Amino acid sequence: MRLTHTKPGRRHGFTLIEIIVVIAIIAILISLLMTGISAAMKKAGQATNANDINQLGVSLENFKAKFGSYPPSRLKICERFGNYNPGGSQLDLDSIQFLQQMFPRIDVAAWTNPGIDWDGSGNLTPDSTLQGDQCLVFCLGGIPGAAGTATVQGFSTNPSNPATPGGNSRIGPFYEFKETRLVRGAQLHPLAPTYFSYLDTYGRGDGFGNLVDQNSKPYAYFSAFRNRNGYNRYGNSDCPTLGLSPYWERAANASTGTPAQYFKPESYQIISAGSDQSFGAGGGPWLPSIANVFYPYNGSVKSAGADDQCNFYDRTLGTAGN
Repeated sequence: MRLTHTKPGRRHGFTLIEIIVVIAIIAILISLLMTGISAAMKKAGQATNANDINQLGVSLENFKAKFGSYPPSRLKICERFGNYNPGGSQLDLDSIQFLQQMFPRIDVAAWTNPGIDWDGSGNLTPDSTLQGDQCLVFCLGGIPGAAGTATVQGFSTNPSNPATPGGNSRIGPFYEFKETRLVRGAQLHPLAPTYFSYLDTYGRGDGFGNLVDQNSKPYAYFSAFRNRNGYNRYGNSDCPTLGLSPYWERAANASTGTPAQYFKPESYQIISAGSDQSFGAGGGPWLPSIANVFYPYNGSVKSAGADDQCNFYDRTLGTAGN
């Protein structure tokens, strides 16, 4: 009997259309995966940043418990006491009173001559006017470390000279400032080049609280300074280099004589520049009657500060009311 064999059919490879379809599907899956990863990283960055702001707040409360008030957001530091002009400048008077409140046994005679080395440089430096972000680091961190280092060393327990370096007994630091995030004012604030700002890592960090890009912005700090609604006490912003003013809850109304009401009217505001590292202008009122958002955000147009985070609202400023 003769057997017949069926010849197997020819095998075909993928057609061009099939390959294109497979590539398209893979591209879509990768896109969805990357979108998910990006969203997760953004949420993680926001959570880390919110925790940093919260920890700064805890440190400020500890500072107040120790010294009786929150730090101001502008402070003039003269290494020779005679350089102050308390009779002609509200800032000079406030600065003297604040430092003497912190250190009531400070030796004013020694502060006059030979002087007190407040910036830890090892010699007397020109008078410095600290902006809000520098006040935050100086008060919570203490005097800067030696020139060329990115460290803070708290204050000395020597009652006559709290800027004495070294020694095992120190007051503070109240906050654990990371060296990679401390930057001297020469890069940001020419009027106080030897004092530190603390840079925000959101969008510029490694995910572990360390900075990887020195183009980051510092945390902005505004203080009511023992006066209800006492923000911008000296007529303009305490963070002028950052181009930012404290936020209002309600604008002043000249017709009714109602003054501006600031968020956190009796304490402080801490503001982060967000992932884009660009501050909004601040200074605007809350607009519940219009869109329930922070000025100048309208809920759909995301301006420079839309992703800013702060200690007075639990979401980013551009998502207020959404």
